[in-house]
Amino acid sequence: MYLNNTTVMEVISAKLGVKKSDILDVESGNMGVRVGLAETEVLEDTRKWLEKEGVKLEVLEVAAE
Repeated sequence: MYLNNTTVMEVISAKLGVKKSDILDVESGNMGVRVGLAETEVLEDTRKWLEKEGVKLEVLEVAAE
């Protein structure tokens, strides 16, 4: 599954109630880690929602190969 980085930042900033610039602040250090954690959280939330809606992720994964 792929999510655009801009979309991830919009979703996570809304979820946390912070500005995207706060997450992407290079002066705060570890920006790559923050972005990676945000991507992981949004992907996991998306997977859970798809499964709750009855989407069989295994079928999509096999079809993508």
